[in-house]
Amino acid sequence: MHYVSNLVRMKSLERLLTRQFLPAVFLLLVIGWAAFAVVVGSGVTVDTAAKVVDATFKIAAVLAGTAWTLNRYFTSRTDELQLRVDAAADFVPADGDEVAMFVCRLDIINTGKALTPKFSELIEIESATAGKDDVGYVSLMRWPAEGLHPTQPIEPGSWSALSFAVPLVRSNKVVRVYLELHFEGRKQWTWHRHFVATGGAK
Repeated sequence: MHYVSNLVRMKSLERLLTRQFLPAVFLLLVIGWAAFAVVVGSGVTVDTAAKVVDATFKIAAVLAGTAWTLNRYFTSRTDELQLRVDAAADFVPADGDEVAMFVCRLDIINTGKALTPKFSELIEIESATAGKDDVGYVSLMRWPAEGLHPTQPIEPGSWSALSFAVPLVRSNKVVRVYLELHFEGRKQWTWHRHFVATGGAK
């Protein structure tokens, strides 16, 4: 419960410093100036008031700087997992009675600024067929056949590549590629895309 309440407070702070950044900073400055006015109104000496002014503006600068830093953190998320998948696929047409083939390469690219955690992965290749009311999927391949394949972390700006080939029959006109990554800490990341066998699986 304590963790949940802290998470709610953090989300509220994030919304305040991203969606309402300028009003939030203005409010902080108004609070600082109001505190200064109260001190001055209490009848302190000029020397003391000057010290209060100096301290007030320094505090305001620190608060504004902190708010800006948190705004940049919440906006850019430089320490968060940031991935992109580049896919290159080809359909190799059948020659005579031979079976056609779907060939695909996936590059999992770390576009962030931090090393990814260790992770495990799986790929599912499915044939998509249109029914009367919806689209159905038939599994063509799963890799690995069971469980997950462990792999190493990806450096910032680097990638991990996967390449595979799947046989196709005449009815395999649309192929769906599904990628699932499981990172340490139980974070899960998925990607999928449909590929059309234009003139391929004949």
